Amino acid sequence: MKSRTQKTVKYSLMAVLSVVLISSIILMLNPLRWPEKMLRQQLLRQTPVGTDIDEVIQYLESQDEWEIIYVNHTAGYHYFDGRPYEAGVGAEIGEQSIRVYLGEYRNPLAVDVNVFYAFDGDGKLMDAAIMKSIDSI
Repeated sequence: MKSRTQKTVKYSLMAVLSVVLISSIILMLNPLRWPEKMLRQQLLRQTPVGTDIDEVIQYLESQDEWEIIYVNHTAGYHYFDGRPYEAGVGAEIGEQSIRVYLGEYRNPLAVDVNVFYAFDGDGKLMDAAIMKSIDSI
């Protein structure tokens, strides 16, 4: 017969493993929670480098949960200190750009997720960058 301590350890271990498994499933089911690099790769699979800006817009508009914040045909987005910025700071990426709000998740604060697309002068996709920002209380 197992001792009470052994049963307690067994059930505690099962509870911890269950929490880890459930947390992992939640992470994988919500792409917004994915690491920025992984999310960027997924988006570039859907709209590969070289895709025309109009095709990217068409794809983005087909995503009901997403909101196109702007389409800029005269400037790229700015990149500084490893993060995309809208204007004025850091190096400009591309000659045209699109910013899209993908949504938010809680961690426990709200985390907003945006993607910036950069296009060359001919309107061909050059790159995409993910920006996650934590809302303050």
